[in-house]
Amino acid sequence: MERERLGRQRLTGGSWRFPAIAWVAAASACACATVGPSAPAPAQCLRLVALDPAGGSVVEERGLKHQFHVQRPGRGGVTTVTQEQCEGRGDCALFGQRPAAEFWLLDAKVPVEKRLPLPGLGEQTLSLGLGADRFGGQVWRLSLVRPGKAPQVAWVYPAELGAEGSRWFRAKDALWVELSGRTEGLACVALEADLALLSSQALDADAVTLLGEGELAQAEPVLRRAVEVAPFNATARYNLACTLSRAGRADEAMGELAEALALEPLRLAMFARVDPDLDPLRDRDDFKRLVDPAGAAARP
Repeated sequence: MERERLGRQRLTGGSWRFPAIAWVAAASACACATVGPSAPAPAQCLRLVALDPAGGSVVEERGLKHQFHVQRPGRGGVTTVTQEQCEGRGDCALFGQRPAAEFWLLDAKVPVEKRLPLPGLGEQTLSLGLGADRFGGQVWRLSLVRPGKAPQVAWVYPAELGAEGSRWFRAKDALWVELSGRTEGLACVALEADLALLSSQALDADAVTLLGEGELAQAEPVLRRAVEVAPFNATARYNLACTLSRAGRADEAMGELAEALALEPLRLAMFARVDPDLDPLRDRDDFKRLVDPAGAAARP
């Protein structure tokens, strides 16, 4: 059983879980300094300039550079282009000039708590505030907070930004939070949380607790809901495979394990080779080919 929740690390190493993309961004009132022979370095000034109903986004970066970071709807990668390239491709106008008025928007001082519906979990509380990291430093943290359960972290960001307010934009499962402040060299920061992944990670954490208590029958439907909410959550699929293996449903377990390793082959194959939950599968030829294809090919 894999007890780490799947993450998308972007800003730093370690065990923090980050969204698919996280860009420093400016609020609409941000003003960038002018570069001159004796002028200080311009404040980092980027802003969310476009957001479409499916969650695609364009972030404009100003400061030492002027460029655009374009992400298509869904889980596509990020393309960085200059202003000239952006205009030539039409990407920067693809989703409109600013996040559309019909998108849900909250302006609030920080720290703040906001209740909103999450996929597979219903209405839940998201908390944005300062907290300590594992080294004792201060960080901004966006967390899912549920009574009687450990907080599920969506992202963390160093507290170098003296944030005073926040603007929250939501389109489908993409939640953007812009923090605005007065810190020299950094006007504000915007971070995206994938709400489907956050919900799936929370459900996976619930299932891991149940598995630790030996409640296989209760854990299975929770893990299936986690996979349904975020089919790309390899850890939830892996834990479902472990649950099915322990329940004696080897063929089903192999199917889920194959799906999990297709998403995260190196990391999860390493766990699968030594995981006691998968012992009932270990003598199967398809298991050997899946977790150690080179070794399986070398066997007579």
